[in-house]
Amino acid sequence: MMLAPRKIPDGHSEQTQTVVLCEENREKAPTATEVLCRARIDRLGDTIYIECDYSTSVALECSRCLKPVTLPLAGTFTIICKETATGAPRRDETEEVDFFFDGDCEELDISAALADEIMTALPLKPLCCENCPGLATADAPRENSPKSSETESVDPRWNALKKFRKI
Repeated sequence: MMLAPRKIPDGHSEQTQTVVLCEENREKAPTATEVLCRARIDRLGDTIYIECDYSTSVALECSRCLKPVTLPLAGTFTIICKETATGAPRRDETEEVDFFFDGDCEELDISAALADEIMTALPLKPLCCENCPGLATADAPRENSPKSSETESVDPRWNALKKFRKI
């Protein structure tokens, strides 16, 4: 998301943008395509507070059946940006600032923070549905999978393990 810090007025303002993540940020969040962002911006002097809501859809793989699934993803994050004089020290130990920019800055790109937020919001074990049966096995074949033949022979060394299954 690109913001023009010179054009942000003092006080409250809002911006809405559809962001296409650049190649570098797509490596961080490879599943997101277009991201709709709505930023609520408050400027107090040389400090800009941004609260950004985002929504997108992500292409993932179901962790049980390994089929492709597209899931909606939405979230909110906050960024603090501060203007500094050219050549001035950038970091003060008492401040928690995410981005520094100087007075000559035409555009402020917060896409990297957006990509980081998308990556942390991705589900750890995405599912295509709550009751996903998972992969087909010999004991529980899927409806669409071919039936395993009953005549397949099992190595006799595995027969000793069958008694554990009954326990």
